Amino acid sequence: MNKVKEKIRGITLVALVVTIIVMLILSGVAINLSIGEEGIFKKAKEAVELYKNASVNEKEQIEELAGEIEENIDLRISNKEELEGFRDRVNSGETFEGRVVKVVADIDLENEEWLPIGNYVDNNELKFKGTFEGGNHEIKGLNINGNKDYQGLFGMIEDAKVQNVRITNGNIKVGNYGGGISGYGINSTIKNCTNGAEILSSKGYTGGIIGKIDGESVIDSCNNTAKIESTGTCGDEYGNTFLGGIVGNSEAEINNCNNSGEIISVASAAGGIVGGGYKNIVNCTNEGNITVNGVNTGEDSTVGGIIGNMKNASILSCINKGKITSEGRKAGGIVGQIYSEDENNVVTIEKSHNEGEISSNTIYVGGIAGYISIVNILNCYNIANIETEEGQIGGIVGYAASTNSKIENCYNMGSIYGKFIKEENYKNTIAGGIVGHNYGLISKCYNTGSITIENSQAGGIAGNSNGMISECYNKGKIESTGYNINGDSEVGGIVGNVNNNINACYNTGEIKGEGRIIGGIAGNTQTENIIQNCYTTFLVEKNLDLLRSYIVGWNQNTDNSPLNCFYKGNITEGESRLEEDMKTQEFIDLIGGNTYWKLDTENKNDGFVILNWQ
Repeated sequence: MNKVKEKIRGITLVALVVTIIVMLILSGVAINLSIGEEGIFKKAKEAVELYKNASVNEKEQIEELAGEIEENIDLRISNKEELEGFRDRVNSGETFEGRVVKVVADIDLENEEWLPIGNYVDNNELKFKGTFEGGNHEIKGLNINGNKDYQGLFGMIEDAKVQNVRITNGNIKVGNYGGGISGYGINSTIKNCTNGAEILSSKGYTGGIIGKIDGESVIDSCNNTAKIESTGTCGDEYGNTFLGGIVGNSEAEINNCNNSGEIISVASAAGGIVGGGYKNIVNCTNEGNITVNGVNTGEDSTVGGIIGNMKNASILSCINKGKITSEGRKAGGIVGQIYSEDENNVVTIEKSHNEGEISSNTIYVGGIAGYISIVNILNCYNIANIETEEGQIGGIVGYAASTNSKIENCYNMGSIYGKFIKEENYKNTIAGGIVGHNYGLISKCYNTGSITIENSQAGGIAGNSNGMISECYNKGKIESTGYNINGDSEVGGIVGNVNNNINACYNTGEIKGEGRIIGGIAGNTQTENIIQNCYTTFLVEKNLDLLRSYIVGWNQNTDNSPLNCFYKGNITEGESRLEEDMKTQEFIDLIGGNTYWKLDTENKNDGFVILNWQ
């Protein structure tokens, strides 16, 4: 192996020697091609020694020059006039397909009105199809004020590669399809590009880097630092707007991107990275605040810290730090709505988290996702506060709609506050530390955030659950300050209202409610569900008239009473156990054994037994 490495190193060194010699020749240094004292090999040796002793910056310059010698660059651009000349060639029909254009110096466009490269508005055939290398040089003063479609540094790119372009400032006013780098793209790669020009769109499909991108495309290592705003819709039948810090509407794989600019949308799909998308998003971060101040014609809108609306694709290792404010239906710290159209193709949100506060008037709102269907959420967490006027609210998900979804190894530390949702003369809020309204599996999750609702259903893990909950715990305070028109507020340490099994869960959080139906584990059970192997250390005061009890407030199916469930009481009898009893192996044996439980040897739970995964 060492010999192979030495061989590769030798080949690289020879290439470097030859490159340096060519550089010396090109710079006017006369070299005797003999092998004598002043011959080529002596000069080569000296050149290599110079390289070895050069500074890091000098080495980078040498390597860049060496790359240019080897690279087939068809056109070099060093100033505004040369960039305009290149633009005019493209807009005269020269696509530059298979050719390389490189910016070799900073360029000031002097805030003069810019006509895009690939003026797609006037002629559909005018597209750039080559490689545009920005060289990380500054392009400033990008000014577009025509309010036309397909606007940006480029109007339209196809089968193109645009990389290392750095737009530092400017203002772009666009109709539809607007972006700092390009308005629209097909089958293209955009890599290591930055936009600092503010963008104002009057229609939709707007992004800091590109407005819309389709086909087999990739966006990698791009950044937006400027404000992006849309005041109108894109003109489809639903009256949608697609607005994103990086892309408005995307079929591209998006990796390693960041947005720090403010995002303001009039309706529908808005996200810190993407408005609406259909391909995976990996390792992206949003730091900009996001506001959606309206809905589309279907009275719907989706907003997320990373993406507003995601279909048939996954999100991995993404972070939101920006505040989210929404007037629409679905809002999430990572994604407003995510779903799969194929029940056999479960998509995922994994290793992602939210740090940005969410203030919403939506129906479905969650720290990670507002609405999910056929989605697994794995190893995610929320630490930000969530407040909403009405709806189904969860520290991780607002509404988990499908039975073949799973939320696992997730936690919430943010506080949750909700008011009510109007539905059939009821005024209900459904809030949970993990999920507001759940139909899927919730496993190995926990909540430490406080949950406060004005009425109806609240639980440390789920407000209302039609799916199974297993190996979860709650330490957060849960409180209902009011009740619905029936005088009810179903509150439980794990679930407010449950229609499926609960297994191996515990609650240590305080539980309070002004209405009826309160339980240490579940407020209300309605079907043939089984609650088993659970315990609570908070003692709910028993009141049969108010349907309050230690384990379950109101068990509507008495044939399925809680099994192997206990509360911390003053005696060891029936469901009651003394505190010292609940810290022993004997207690573990009572509630399912070592399959689920272990002793709290590290005092993670004040000595009370804990779950194996903790």
